[in-house]
Amino acid sequence: MGNFFKTKLGYFSVVLVLSISALFGTKVTYEYFHFKQNKTYLQDLSQRLLVRAELAADYAILALHEANVSAASTCDVESINRLSGILYSRGNIKDIAILDKAGNIRCTAIASESAVADFNLSEKKTFISLNENIKFLEIGTGKNGLIGISWQFENSGLMALINLDTLLFDVFPSDWRDNSVASIGFNSENPIGARDNAMASEKSLVTYSASSSRYPLFVELSVKKEQLITHQRGNELAFIVGGGILGIIFSLLVAQLLSRPDNPVTLIKRGIEGDEFIPFVQPLFDLKSRKIIGGEALMRWVKPDGEMIPPYKFIPIAEDSGLIVQMTRTIIKQTLEQVGDILNRDQSLKISFNIIPADLASDCFVNDLMSIVGCCNVRPEQIVLEITERQEIEDTKKTVEQIKILKDLGFRVALDDTGTGHNGLSYVQDLQADIIKIDKKFVDFISDDGGDEIVQILVQLAKRMKMETIAEGVETEKQAKILTKLGVDQGQGYLIAKPMPPEEFCAQVDKQRAL
Repeated sequence: MGNFFKTKLGYFSVVLVLSISALFGTKVTYEYFHFKQNKTYLQDLSQRLLVRAELAADYAILALHEANVSAASTCDVESINRLSGILYSRGNIKDIAILDKAGNIRCTAIASESAVADFNLSEKKTFISLNENIKFLEIGTGKNGLIGISWQFENSGLMALINLDTLLFDVFPSDWRDNSVASIGFNSENPIGARDNAMASEKSLVTYSASSSRYPLFVELSVKKEQLITHQRGNELAFIVGGGILGIIFSLLVAQLLSRPDNPVTLIKRGIEGDEFIPFVQPLFDLKSRKIIGGEALMRWVKPDGEMIPPYKFIPIAEDSGLIVQMTRTIIKQTLEQVGDILNRDQSLKISFNIIPADLASDCFVNDLMSIVGCCNVRPEQIVLEITERQEIEDTKKTVEQIKILKDLGFRVALDDTGTGHNGLSYVQDLQADIIKIDKKFVDFISDDGGDEIVQILVQLAKRMKMETIAEGVETEKQAKILTKLGVDQGQGYLIAKPMPPEEFCAQVDKQRAL
């Protein structure tokens, strides 16, 4: 699945899916926050209405206080005139009444004593404010919005008549007015003023209410849910377009990230898990007779689609990451399982494996190697361990000890890439190996006209230390003849064969034996 995202189809699929998701997500997000914002707006409207109701009550109480101070306590002409003057200066007050000690109306600023004789306040519902001397009364019948606010002073009482219903007229924005309900009263059970109350049975109403902490006043506003969804959506297109653009940018970044090649170490780990690393074997031959005398196991990386990754692209990474240890164990086991029979039939054949110095010097190497060799029923004397110079030998003493143990067990040790790596020629004598391998770059230099000085030095060093020599990269007859003349014992290269699967190597050895 991971490889799909690295294709053009996968790339554009990611961009398309994430872009559509971004547009859809942007729209859903807009709907959610827009609806939430309008609900908050409705809540604010309920608070504003409550504040207006409280202000109406405040002005009424101020008018009562002013009337008391002006000694408007009797129903004579002078008191009525004073009440009328206060009434006209307070436009929100409908009337101001003078009360007797029992709390009944004696007269008002606009009505005579006889006109209110039958108006009994004791029959009205009464609600107490924080100041117990100030009472709120429901006036009139039905939900007409009329309330009375009475204040009982020491010698007299006064009451202001106000109409809270007028506060409900413009409480909503114009596009909500036909789909909303507003009420004001002393509590939720006692509305005294209402607007469009016929909609109270609607099931899709969103409602907010607010109560005064100073007065027995309660407001409640309700709006159809659809109105909260559709109200003020002028910026919707810009919001969605902006979100869509950000989504496209994000999807491009994600697609770029998914299509980016995996970390090489991750790819190697995945290859190990998928058994993608397999052995190939390149024959070793005697330079004089050209007879195959063994082979070197080489690691190849074959992807599931058949692509073969060249060693130079993954071996250095595997060595630096430490994965080469596990890979080497696998290659040794696979190779011996596949060439074990031919080794048993011809015990003069040798098979060699590349080992990095750090692995060779590890505490577990000898035990691991003996375990694999034992399981594959192969004699240690037929196995050559080639110490590569791609890594520096950090612990020479431990390496020398390990080589001695291995040689005592019957294994042979070769020094690969001699003179080209980190360690130089000085370590040849220290390690006491059995074989020196001459690197291809030195073989390429030799000709009839010279260029064989380094090869001569290595051959002389090997003979002095009773070591064998193997020349790598032998590709022509001319090279083979010169190397033979210089005293090199064995060769390896395309002159005889390229690296091949183990079964082909076995077939070629069998063919040689049949001749």
